[in-house]
Amino acid sequence: MRILLMNDFLYAGGAEVVFRRMESALRDLGNEVDMFYWRDRKCMADNPLDYVYNFKSASALEHRLLGHRYSLIIVFNYTSALSPSVLGVLKKYKKSQHFKVIYNSHDAHLICPNSGLNFFSHGRPQLFDEYTGCRGFMFKCLDHRGRIYSCLKKIQWLLAYRVLHLHKVIDKVISPSHALLGRIRKFYPDLEGCVIRNPCLESVDVQDRGKSGNKSLKLIFIGRLSDEKGLLPLIDALAGTDSPYVLDIFGSGPQEQEIRTAISQNGLDGKVNLNGHKSHKEIMELLGHYDALILPSVMSETAPMSIVEAASKQLFVLTMDYGGMKEMAERVGNYVFINPISARALDEAFETIRHKEFSHTDLTDFTYESYKDALRRELM
Repeated sequence: MRILLMNDFLYAGGAEVVFRRMESALRDLGNEVDMFYWRDRKCMADNPLDYVYNFKSASALEHRLLGHRYSLIIVFNYTSALSPSVLGVLKKYKKSQHFKVIYNSHDAHLICPNSGLNFFSHGRPQLFDEYTGCRGFMFKCLDHRGRIYSCLKKIQWLLAYRVLHLHKVIDKVISPSHALLGRIRKFYPDLEGCVIRNPCLESVDVQDRGKSGNKSLKLIFIGRLSDEKGLLPLIDALAGTDSPYVLDIFGSGPQEQEIRTAISQNGLDGKVNLNGHKSHKEIMELLGHYDALILPSVMSETAPMSIVEAASKQLFVLTMDYGGMKEMAERVGNYVFINPISARALDEAFETIRHKEFSHTDLTDFTYESYKDALRRELM
């Protein structure tokens, strides 16, 4: 079978990791696989029109389809650079070329212009309590950069799905999260869908490492240093805790200097440490030296792989009880929910994991081999 994989970028975040892993997995299953993306690395759209409807990417995809015949086209992220114009091209050629379209959903874009189901109030992200579609977002600011960017997101979404109905080109949705898939199917009840877990583990080789015995808990955060990750409220809460701890933050992003300032202002130098970006291999080697992963995002997240990776190294998980964070935490076990973030919630969480025994959970469905089996079962 000849398959085309589509995504905005080759390298950017977790979805791009899965984009590349899927290409390898489908090749391992004996398929001929091509990749179509706008840029190697993440970048802004050239202009507002390209963000709403990128005619250049549409032309490039049309040229590709006229030069090749595909049986299956799998679409990942497209809203930042390719734009929904690529769905318009697929709609144009689908009947004549007889291909099937799969949407691999790693965020909530199909149901909301803000893919994290966030709106912004006074410049800070807030999670929709109950998302109701257009009526829920029309008068909200949906972008941290302000009203103009928020309007662009709304125009892009409304044109694609309310005017042109481009979602109808999709035959099936696959998602790494039941929580996200459930939201999408509630919005589009006739759309077929299934869950395929992201392949974040090469294998499952659990070895009991026992309790660290350290009085001071060693905590780790892994991710982008941006507002939606909830690090500033976490740092404020940590300043009021009584429990001994050290938090190491690994990652980079636009909020780095603001986080550094918050650490200093709260007197947490030496207790909360910014360690910069590390490779995935380096992080996996480091995880075994910590007691718990902390993930305090104020966005839903879809299926945070860091939770599974931490569980595979016998770390407890401190996270939020909504969206993909809740689903992943409950799936891997050994978790404590810490929202709403407060010094008291953190003290209670620290006390819990200091005395609780780690219970092993089968993580086989997050391995590469299980991922290949799921692709064969659901797509071939």
